[in-house]
Amino acid sequence: MTDSFGNTDSAYFVSSKEILDWINTTFKLSLAKIEQAANGAVYCQILDACHPSKIKMNKVNWKAKHDHEILSNYKILQQGFDLCKIKKPIEINKLIKAKYLDNLVFLQWFKKYFETIFYNLEYDPVARRNGNELGVGVDNNNTKSLNTSKSHENLGLKSMKLKQVVNDSKIKPNLQNKGDSAININIIKVSDSSTTNFQDEKQVNEIHLDCNNKTVEKNISKNELILNEDLLECKKELQIWKKEANQLKISLAEIGRERDFYYSKLRDIEYLLRKAINLDKSNKMILDILYSEKELEVIIDEKGCPSLKNLT
Repeated sequence: MTDSFGNTDSAYFVSSKEILDWINTTFKLSLAKIEQAANGAVYCQILDACHPSKIKMNKVNWKAKHDHEILSNYKILQQGFDLCKIKKPIEINKLIKAKYLDNLVFLQWFKKYFETIFYNLEYDPVARRNGNELGVGVDNNNTKSLNTSKSHENLGLKSMKLKQVVNDSKIKPNLQNKGDSAININIIKVSDSSTTNFQDEKQVNEIHLDCNNKTVEKNISKNELILNEDLLECKKELQIWKKEANQLKISLAEIGRERDFYYSKLRDIEYLLRKAINLDKSNKMILDILYSEKELEVIIDEKGCPSLKNLT
């Protein structure tokens, strides 16, 4: 089975929503955005489902945030590709930047590859990743410190939001106004985020459609060039056939004239033999008729004496 699909393959026209639904349903995750796959852990899990035991899942870092941690995940993924002899290049420099388009295209390819290869219906994605979730790792020894740091992080975010509400509203920070402003800001942010995702998805579809149109135009131009070349060849062959046909007509006319010429000689000989009395003289005339290159007419006078008349 090939691991390469053309730019016009249906795999690259799958929407981001369908990709997220497939990942969350198949691997029991809760991705909200395509960009969340950028740390490489999700890619490792997909390949592990396609080729069990080819990925060291116990070494995959699901809470990788820093470059060196993410690169470690991609190193594991590349090793899996090499073991499975998959020639698809992994553009790590693009994927690691968490850009929507780059990760969407890679996930579209991975979905098509998964649907072609996957056969293990008893595959347990949660057990394979030891219960880890994207962005939050399961570490029994550091559960308390993780929860504490998470609560501190949430408090820090809340204080930042509160300051933003005060600065934007330019009013005295009473509880009611803060709450209303925070709600409005959150609504605006959610709206902006959904709009951005829609625009990104629209941009991806336009890019694929543009690529498809360019490919079709290129194929049409190529076909037109081939047809023009074939047309020129046909015209050349037609001219050759016309020349040969004219030559055949000329040859046929010459053969007809020769036929008539020799037929007239035979008629003259027949007439001479039937009517002539002096056969000695007739024998000489027969030779004259046979070997003459001119048209002759046999004339028999009243006494039965033959003579030849030159018609040319």
